[in-house]
Amino acid sequence: LDIINNIFVSNLANPPLCKNHPPMAGAIYWARSLFYRIKHTIVRFQEVEELLASERGKEVKQKYLEVAKRMKEYEDMKYDQWRENTEDRLPVLLKKTLLAKVHPSGAIIQANLETTEQNPRSEEVDAGEKSTQFTVNFSPKLREIINETKYMEHLGFPVPEIGRNVALQEDKLL
Repeated sequence: LDIINNIFVSNLANPPLCKNHPPMAGAIYWARSLFYRIKHTIVRFQEVEELLASERGKEVKQKYLEVAKRMKEYEDMKYDQWRENTEDRLPVLLKKTLLAKVHPSGAIIQANLETTEQNPRSEEVDAGEKSTQFTVNFSPKLREIINETKYMEHLGFPVPEIGRNVALQEDKLL
């Protein structure tokens, strides 16, 4: 119990993520995996009544409840941060134009104020004497939100309707 608690506390700021897990859902998955490890131990202790009935058993049970509560609070905090971020950013990302014009100086000219991501793909279009260059204006953050939404739903969290709709249209968008 103490070992798992130390792992949890020492990695709170930067939890280890499984391959391909998005940051928020991956952090929740990590916390849950630690919780299941301590839960498994306590369940085995419950099978032998004398273990948890003793004074030391009561201390262990109390410590388990404290650690489990902190892990649940961590999950809830990560979920709330993700939900607020998704509800705030997704409408802005969806309003971005798919193409943005590139000024001859290299600056990206857009119809909206959101900046584009680094290393965009660009194509030149010949328009008479001038050549106009365009760049793909698709934010990788949109892909991350789609992945987070799918993982959050898999973890059993309610997801914002706009996030669910975008995740369902993933094939059209990506």
